[in-house]
Amino acid sequence: MRNKAPDLPQPELSQPHRAGDTQAIPGGRITYLAPLPLSTGQPPLDMSKAVSELNDTWLDFGGGWPNVFGWQIITSGWCGFVMLCIFILPSIMWLLMPGISHENFISLYEIFFWTGTAGGLVPLLLMYLGHYWGFQDLKRSIPIRFNRQRREVCFTLTETQETVFVPWESLMAWVVEARG
Repeated sequence: MRNKAPDLPQPELSQPHRAGDTQAIPGGRITYLAPLPLSTGQPPLDMSKAVSELNDTWLDFGGGWPNVFGWQIITSGWCGFVMLCIFILPSIMWLLMPGISHENFISLYEIFFWTGTAGGLVPLLLMYLGHYWGFQDLKRSIPIRFNRQRREVCFTLTETQETVFVPWESLMAWVVEARG
């Protein structure tokens, strides 16, 4: 069972809020987005691909496979470490020690090569496994569905897997903006 973090800022639920209301919190503010829609005047943009499906009837928020950015970070980080150990560090060593003999340079280069290769493969496998398992959890997660025709929101409770339908107008949604 997942517990809610106690130090996250929570809105004041004792009074009703309108879309566009703001509430100051230490280091930031809470902006209320619902129960009424809040127009920003900007075209819609989904940089993190959080909207998994969109049509004339509903909008699914969350669920499904996330974007490829995580895989790219893991692969480029691993390749960067291997290239650092195989090419850049030996080149720096060769420039800092101009009088080193050829045999000593080759033996030191072998150390850098095997450190880069073996020291890079183990973290790469661990990162890919962790990322893969995290993606499998996201793939199994059930998105929140905003039904436009019935004006209701459908979501599934994590603990009980119970499906809950809530009228659109009774929702309170907010965004926390803070600096850390």
